Amino acid sequence: MVKSLIKSDFMKLKKSRSLIICCIVAVCLGAVMALLYVNAWNTMGENIENARELMMQMGIDGETIDSAFSVLPEPYFWSYANIMLSDGSIPTFAAICAGVFIASEYSMGTIKNTISRGFSRTKIYVSKLMVSCVTIIILGIAYVIGTMAVCAIFVRGGSEISAVQMLLSVLSYIFLFAAMASVYLMIAVIMKKTGVAIAVSIVIPAVISSIITIITYSNNEFSQVAKYWLFNTPSFVEKMCIDGQAYIPLLISVFYFAVSTAVGLTVFKRQEIK
Repeated sequence: MVKSLIKSDFMKLKKSRSLIICCIVAVCLGAVMALLYVNAWNTMGENIENARELMMQMGIDGETIDSAFSVLPEPYFWSYANIMLSDGSIPTFAAICAGVFIASEYSMGTIKNTISRGFSRTKIYVSKLMVSCVTIIILGIAYVIGTMAVCAIFVRGGSEISAVQMLLSVLSYIFLFAAMASVYLMIAVIMKKTGVAIAVSIVIPAVISSIITIITYSNNEFSQVAKYWLFNTPSFVEKMCIDGQAYIPLLISVFYFAVSTAVGLTVFKRQEIK
């Protein structure tokens, strides 16, 4: 019974126009962003040390300088793939898909029909959660494919980190994206309206990230807080894996996944669905 429900949801996902459109846009955007970074590297890459020395002469501290140049990837494929995975575009696409795929089922009456067929709300929620996790991973792959196409032409192979660190980074991103998917599902279930769900899923995380950034820059004592906010954590993944702290993204993912799933499922069970 559960398998038929999951199969049905994945068939809907397969036929979803919003997912297809988002994947196409993700591939194109990944390629465009990679081209922009390639151009930035060609323009600035060879002069970074001179720029760094000039900034130091201006009295800018080393940590600020490193942060400023961290957005410019090294001329290796992994550097480009890593910066694409951490730049926030994938969660945005996933938020749109979750709003369209999940929240629209309320207005279309699909959720009510599924419940009337005898499926428990827990099983329905778990099925939607699985689909949401798969969706965000598909979008991530699409985004990186666009990057790979550009890197194959303009960027040399190799990497500045080890294969193990690279693997740990990829696994960290997968866990973090799954946690984000669980948050988007929770929001879609609470909001129930497509437009509102998409808006809340995109705007609220962005606002919280901005507030944390402002607090961090104004008070260095809170400099470690940013990495524990789920939607900021991807920016720290590579450094954590290099420093032997790959367990941190995993713990953060598990925490947000567990909390958002518990809240979303509790709300879903108590909802009056018309």
